[in-house]
Amino acid sequence: MTWEETCAFLSPCLPGEVQAQLSQLNPGELREIRVRAEQPALLCTAGAVIAVPWYPHARQVEQLAEALSGHSLYARTDETGGLLHPHRRAP
Repeated sequence: MTWEETCAFLSPCLPGEVQAQLSQLNPGELREIRVRAEQPALLCTAGAVIAVPWYPHARQVEQLAEALSGHSLYARTDETGGLLHPHRRAP
């Protein structure tokens, strides 16, 4: 997937604050997006962690996970060996 395809896939699921920060990154720079309830979203690159001023509620985090997994969290859980579970909190 190209960077443009990645941004096009993620953009409908993410709020404007996160989209704006993503647009500032160079292709291949993003390594991870961390989203936790009541905490700022984090964009992790090879050299930095960028805090984005978006503090999602628990339900927003659940909705984001559902959207990114194609509304199939249970199928995604099977693929990852149980790493995602809609009722389990991240450590």
